[in-house]
Amino acid sequence: MCAFAVGANQPSQRDSEPPRDSPTDQAAAPSPLAEVASRGAPNKAYSPIVLGGLVRLIEFLLLAGVGFAVHEVHVAPLWGHDMAYAIVIPGMSLLAVISLQALGLHHVSALRAPALHGLKILSGWTLVFVGALALQFFLKLDGQFSRVWLAGWYVFGLAALMTERFALAAFVRALTRQGKLDRRTAIVGGGPSAEPVLRALAAQDDGDLRILGVFDDRSDARSPDVVAGFPKLGSIDELVEFARRTRLDLVIFTLPISAEERLLQMLRKLWVLPVDIRLAAHSNKLRFRP
Repeated sequence: MCAFAVGANQPSQRDSEPPRDSPTDQAAAPSPLAEVASRGAPNKAYSPIVLGGLVRLIEFLLLAGVGFAVHEVHVAPLWGHDMAYAIVIPGMSLLAVISLQALGLHHVSALRAPALHGLKILSGWTLVFVGALALQFFLKLDGQFSRVWLAGWYVFGLAALMTERFALAAFVRALTRQGKLDRRTAIVGGGPSAEPVLRALAAQDDGDLRILGVFDDRSDARSPDVVAGFPKLGSIDELVEFARRTRLDLVIFTLPISAEERLLQMLRKLWVLPVDIRLAAHSNKLRFRP
């Protein structure tokens, strides 16, 4: 990038002075390592937001389909018999999807490990039926809906939901192995503060973070060229240019909270990037979300 100014037609003494570049006027050229790293074409990635939306739609259709199927078998053909079921089944299916969403079961980490979240899935599905039974009691609709249908939908709906989750987990793990769900990540802040963060991220078996390298303004012994096996690619200004050349999804700061002024200075430079910025908990001895 080049900097230029628009001035008057007649040159003045101020115009004759050589232009002075500032960090905001001219982007820093990337270091050779960062330029090489940015040339590698990243794999086509799938958005976790889009994936979560598709899972919600699939689960809504799945639960509604099971409800209609149980009604068809245990009660009677739906159409022309009792249209109340045609309202209750989609409504309860939608509430079940909302309940699972509220429990955080549509994040990629939850989709990847359904066995660890089986109790939450059971709780979300059960909560919908408890609410429906309570509403049926208070509205005096005891004879309106079949108890056999409710029990059958609860059992078969839960079985269908768990089967779908385990099948989806295998699919998500396959996408993770292929790099389709990778979040390309840069670490800001090298040295001893970055080493435990990098080692912890590298030790994850099913993590979706792909560490590209470390960026740090320091050039002395406090910030070596290689940290925990990951190279130092450049400074913070070079990180901005690096993100313009290749896809970058996440930036993790390894600086302690006590370095408030330095954190704010770096954040001012990175606010122009459309990336997620996180603060690592390792350097602060805090329990943050994974």
